[in-house]
Amino acid sequence: SLTWVQVVDQAVVQDDVAGGWADQAGNTAQGGGLTAPGGAEKDAQLAVLDAHGHVAAFTGPQATEWAGHRTDEYVTAQGNILAGPEVVEEMIRAFKETKGHLSFRLLAALEAGQAAGGDRRGQQSAAMLIVNKDGGVWLHNDVVLRLQVDDSPEPIRELRRLVEIAAQQREAMRRFREQQQRARQQGDQPPATAASASSSGPDRSP
Repeated sequence: SLTWVQVVDQAVVQDDVAGGWADQAGNTAQGGGLTAPGGAEKDAQLAVLDAHGHVAAFTGPQATEWAGHRTDEYVTAQGNILAGPEVVEEMIRAFKETKGHLSFRLLAALEAGQAAGGDRRGQQSAAMLIVNKDGGVWLHNDVVLRLQVDDSPEPIRELRRLVEIAAQQREAMRRFREQQQRARQQGDQPPATAASASSSGPDRSP
């Protein structure tokens, strides 16, 4: 489950939620990694990724089997109660091999992990959150994309449908901005609204 995401300017990430875990992220360039801070639960998992592609991850020794993580530059995959290590290995592979928008790369990772066995308990929900400092669709917002499927027999398939809708919205907005730019260059009044873009915006929860 995804519990904490924060965009920061520094390579070292710190937050009250992550506490002593996250301040170790900068050490990964020298081959360091996360370790459990004092009082941490033995079954906890955490991963930190900075803007330079450095990754630090931790899996507690008592996390429910199979539990573990795999990391590479700009990507990390971790989980517990999984079918086996091939789940996170396939997620990393799919993410690296997939081209295009980050949402499709993340989606490919989820699909590959599920195809490799996924969660041993089956499927129920899926979510995706993409953030970029001051890069949100709305003002004063870091959220580029937030998609969520809470209860479904095929949540990843439903998530793909939402990702594809979001891609259509981005394309509609791109065309709208091009029309505005051309209108300004020609001295015409630019269009006031992007009528073809969905009013639901980037925050969708079916």
